[in-house]
Parts: sequence; C-alpha cells; structure tokens
Amino acid sequence: MSKEINLSLIKKSGQEMYFDEKIARRMIEREKNISHEIVSKIFEAILLTEFRNRRKLKIADLGAGAHSMDYANFIKFLKNTDGKIYWVDQSPFMLDYAKRHTPLEFKEVFEFVKEEMVNFLKKRNKELDGIIFKYSFNYLSPCSLKEMLETAYNSLRDKGKIIANLHFYEKEGMKERSYNALYKIGGKKVAPGYRPKDNEIIEVEFLSRAGDESPDPEIFAKTKIVYYSPKYIKDTAQQVKFSKIKIFEDWQDNKKWKALFEQLNPHLEKKSCAFLYLQK
Repeated sequence: MSKEINLSLIKKSGQEMYFDEKIARRMIEREKNISHEIVSKIFEAILLTEFRNRRKLKIADLGAGAHSMDYANFIKFLKNTDGKIYWVDQSPFMLDYAKRHTPLEFKEVFEFVKEEMVNFLKKRNKELDGIIFKYSFNYLSPCSLKEMLETAYNSLRDKGKIIANLHFYEKEGMKERSYNALYKIGGKKVAPGYRPKDNEIIEVEFLSRAGDESPDPEIFAKTKIVYYSPKYIKDTAQQVKFSKIKIFEDWQDNKKWKALFEQLNPHLEKKSCAFLYLQK
C-alpha cells in the first residue's frame, strides 16, 4: 500500500491525531488514569483465564497504544511460557513510547509493528492464538465488519480467540458527553438517549480539560468510531462461522473472569463494561 493511500485511509478513519506528536503525547498521558487501569486489568484476568496452561502463544494486540505493561501479569506469563505478543499500532509516537517504556527483561516477548490492524491480520494466516481489541474494535477500518472478522478468523489458529471491549447503547441510549469527550453524529451533538444505528459514525471530541461541563468546552483532538449493536456483531460473527460467540453486557457475568480479577486485584474497584468473546 502506498504512502498516499495510507494517509488517505488515516484521514478517513479519523485517526489523524495519533500522527500529531503533540496530541499523541497528551493522549499518552491522559490514558494514565484509573478507568484505563481497571479495563486493562479486566483484559489481563480474561487473557490469563482463557490461555492458562498454554505455551508458545502468539497474541496480537491491535491498536495497542503506548502502555505495553498495562497487563503486566499476562506479559510475565508469556515470557515464562515462551510466548509472544505483536504490539500493533499505526502511530509512530505510541510505538516509540511503548518501546522505550518496556522493561528490558520483557523486550523479547514483544514485536512492535507499525501497521493498520486489518492489513496486519492479512499477513498472519492461521498464525495467531489470540487477538486483543482494547478500545479498538470500533475503530474505522478500511473494510466492513464482516471483512474485518473474516480477516481475523483467517489469521487465527484452530480455536483461536478474539477478546474485545465494546460500548453498547441499546438500553439507555447515548449521552452527549463523557468525562473526557463530547459525542457528535453528522457534526451535531448527540441528543441524550439517542440509540445509534449499525455502521453509524460517531465523532469523538476530546476535552482539553477532562470533566469540563461548560456549554462550549475547548477541544484538543478528534477521532471517529463506528457503531455495531450486539445483534449485528452476533449475526456477522455467525456468518463468518465462529464456533463460539458470546457478548457479555457486563464482563462480571463470567464468573471465572470475575474470580481471577478479584484474586489479582483485591483492592481495585470493579467497573461494568461490555466484552466480546469469539472463538474460531
């Protein structure tokens, strides 16, 4: 793929901010918060549960970001079992930070890859044991959800797994803003309670000052995500022929995941969030 096409794709996907060093640095710092820590520890508990007693695993973290030791216990597990994790991100600044802040003793576990995530998967025919989408499942990719899941399916070994955290708005609808961001569709603020449609693009505007509730807050960065409902994800995964398809509107509904999270993080507050689990 040429440089021009890559740049066009990045612009279309709304991920330009990750190629602006100043903005990327701010995002890296902003992600050092308790909410991100809890989500990372949820992933860690799920990964250790689902891949226990396995050796020489090959895991891909797509849209991995800057903080390579967010699930430190899983990284230690990979090191002790001759496993490997592909740390995949398009942003040179995210990858540079991740490389520089990975302890030397764990460097051999990582392979840092600067690439768009679907293009990366296309090169991994039946190679991966697991794929992680932490906050990245709803990134705008260069193809449809079905094509993305087909590509992921083909990259997995037999019984390989996909684990992703998701945002659903089926019950209560959307809010106009979160603590960190404003939400718009078609350039207009989201009306409270709005339920997005499948494949609808949601514009995310990050507040310069987290928690700013003023009518016209300052924005320092923007991105886009695409919405998929639970039914749409399940129907698409069935078309792709995944053997196991589970969506947990609250990850704590999986007792094994919850038990290990509590064992590893006895003093850390739990957070409700939706998770997708697919197995080839």
